[in-house]
Amino acid sequence: MTKYTTSIMLFALMFCLQSFGQAGNDTSRLLVNKWIMTALEMQGRKANLPPNDKSFFEFKPDGSGIISESGRLHSSVWEYDKISNRLNIDGEVYTISKINKTELVIFTADGKDKMVVYFKKAVAH
Repeated sequence: MTKYTTSIMLFALMFCLQSFGQAGNDTSRLLVNKWIMTALEMQGRKANLPPNDKSFFEFKPDGSGIISESGRLHSSVWEYDKISNRLNIDGEVYTISKINKTELVIFTADGKDKMVVYFKKAVAH
């Protein structure tokens, strides 16, 4: 291999690694929001939550958060691992299957059971 070819390969590798790291940082930035739970899916059956349900996750930049389960609030801690694409919320581990500026979908699998949780970004008032 020539020095020129080696240099190009090293540059390409560095670019790929930087892009991969950037994707993880983007996910972390997108997570820092208030996410309203819209639906749950278990055993292949998806159920939409009623519009007046007050369940949400709010992820703060410092790794703290607030969880509302049908209006009952409690503090939480969270951490995102960009290598495994896993989200740890109070010791429960979820995989992020979709995240963008308006939607978040996470799932957890415990043995044969799989639970998928759907969220939409809260609109600031």
